[in-house]
Amino acid sequence: MIITFIILIVLLTISLFVNINLYRKITAHEENYEEADRYVSQLSKYIRKMKDQFSAAHKKMKEIDRKGAFESDDEVGYIFTEIKTIIEDLDKIV
Repeated sequence: MIITFIILIVLLTISLFVNINLYRKITAHEENYEEADRYVSQLSKYIRKMKDQFSAAHKKMKEIDRKGAFESDDEVGYIFTEIKTIIEDLDKIV
């Protein structure tokens, strides 16, 4: 009877320490998750802002190039194409 009682006390003590350790780990992971969530939110806002800026730049370049002379030019046309590609890629992300 006494041996059983001692074994139960030892097992309960071990269980208590294991549970406390797991609680601490879960709390640390929750804090990391919240921090990561804030970071993703800020990154998402930054990507949307960058997309809007690229879209505005592309729109302004289209307004400047009414006849299409710059867009058909090899060097400047490359910039038009790259900005358009960046905007399309950002649309897929956002």
